[in-house]
Amino acid sequence: MKKLFRLLLGFSVLFMVACGSSYEKNPYVTKEQFTSDEIIEATKDMLNATVETYDSSGNTSKRKFENFEYDILNSVLSTKYKDVSLRSLVIGVTKTIGDTYDVVLAKLQYDLAYMVFIWNDGAVTLTVPLRMNNKEYAVLEISEYTAKNIERISKNKDLSQQEKDDVKKREYDYAWTPVLNIYGDVIDITNMNGQKKSFSETYLTTSKKTDNTPATEVSSNVTAAKDIFEFVEGKYEISEYASVEFIKEIMKANDGYMLPFAHMAAPSIESVSDDIYFKLGADKAIIDAAAGNMIGAYLSVTYYKRNKQLAVLYFMLDEELIGTQDVRLEFSNGKELDSWDVIRYAQE
Repeated sequence: MKKLFRLLLGFSVLFMVACGSSYEKNPYVTKEQFTSDEIIEATKDMLNATVETYDSSGNTSKRKFENFEYDILNSVLSTKYKDVSLRSLVIGVTKTIGDTYDVVLAKLQYDLAYMVFIWNDGAVTLTVPLRMNNKEYAVLEISEYTAKNIERISKNKDLSQQEKDDVKKREYDYAWTPVLNIYGDVIDITNMNGQKKSFSETYLTTSKKTDNTPATEVSSNVTAAKDIFEFVEGKYEISEYASVEFIKEIMKANDGYMLPFAHMAAPSIESVSDDIYFKLGADKAIIDAAAGNMIGAYLSVTYYKRNKQLAVLYFMLDEELIGTQDVRLEFSNGKELDSWDVIRYAQE
């Protein structure tokens, strides 16, 4: 389905001796007990249930849910975040929209994962972060990968203590919080009953507004994106699940650097990203990045038009986070371009 995400963290400390990282447990999560009929009430309108696995090169494999994934789904639906039952939320959103929904379990690198409920072809999504490793999982809890990243950032001498604390808080909030998104607007699910408009009114109002307005409205992370992608003309945002500091680190490493193609028109990460933005006629692009295993990392740019995904551009980076010839463009129709073909497509 769609390219999906990145993840983050928790509150009471417990130690994992093997990796030397401290874990904080989410204080806002409790479990509810439901009968099988009550779970079926939430899943009877589920159309597709798919596992999408992403490797360190950004490659994706897909398969249908098996028993283990259905166990995770039941656990997610049995989770209460603060005073909000995720089961009740899924049922309520489904009734409001009046349609079926899909579920995608996105398995990223290491123990990063998300379960995403998708209504109306992505117009409405509920994203639930997970820690998932082999046959173990935890809903809305810290991942080892994120804990190590926070530990690495805490040792960065170029950052002030306030900056380190801000990064830690932001990343913990990401991992602890389910995100309900309506046409690009994040809704506080813990305050829906106290808002002047109900979820139904919010959905209908936003739907009408989106039908008449290009999907290019400024969000809180657009400014951060402009600070990182300084020389682009398109509308770029940072994925809400990405580390802004890590993306800054990547772009700093590539400052003034041209991708290593033996052609006169060899471009930079930014110029390729922007050329493809306008080539596709996109109205929004979301920047993401992740560390790899055998490679240094990858940076991705996902292009949208009126909330419909058009393509994903991947830049594979070496151990020093420098761009390589390994560039790939994956279109939503399944077509792919690699290496110089991507550059040529962008510059045509």
